[in-house]
Amino acid sequence: MGAPTRGAARAPRATLPELDARADARPIRPRHLVANEIIVVDDALTARDCARIVDAIGDDFAASSSRGPRHGEARRRNGRFAETSEAFARRLYERANVAATFGFEIDDAVGLNPNIRVYRYRAREHFGAHVDERVTALGRRSKYTALFYLSEDVEGGSTIFYDEVGEERCRVRPKIGRALYFRHGADMPEHEGEEVREGTKYVLRSDVLF
Repeated sequence: MGAPTRGAARAPRATLPELDARADARPIRPRHLVANEIIVVDDALTARDCARIVDAIGDDFAASSSRGPRHGEARRRNGRFAETSEAFARRLYERANVAATFGFEIDDAVGLNPNIRVYRYRAREHFGAHVDERVTALGRRSKYTALFYLSEDVEGGSTIFYDEVGEERCRVRPKIGRALYFRHGADMPEHEGEEVREGTKYVLRSDVLF
């Protein structure tokens, strides 16, 4: 009698790539859209860095959605990849020269949350208005969300910020290599990921630890 037939083995799960160790952190020019609160840094990562991250994940995104405002959740529809990697977070922190962005803070930035999430938004996908909460990781507390845009050929998909009465304060468009840092916590105004109308938006999310 022959051996029982087994189902095909699942392909190995995607994992975050090593960022280019040959490239040192470059000088940065932070732009404060709202003083000490919403900060943009262009070319924080290279196009090569961004492509390597997207290519390494491939199609290994889980569907992410919510029950909506009636259940206390922001409406969202997108793909989500998550991996906890202290090594990747440390290298990303160095490559993007994150510490240099926060010289105005009383406390020094010390790293990024190793819980790394990469979101994929395709046409008609979005993340409704919400607030990011502060987290504790590696014994440190976060103060800012860190977003790194990995693509730019997209219509829509801006990150939009609102004030306390729901009026738009500013918006940031996806651009390859662009970093966006914004102060977070339950007392901060909402922001949202605008619906993508055409193309695919990839963005990496972490938190700046202090």
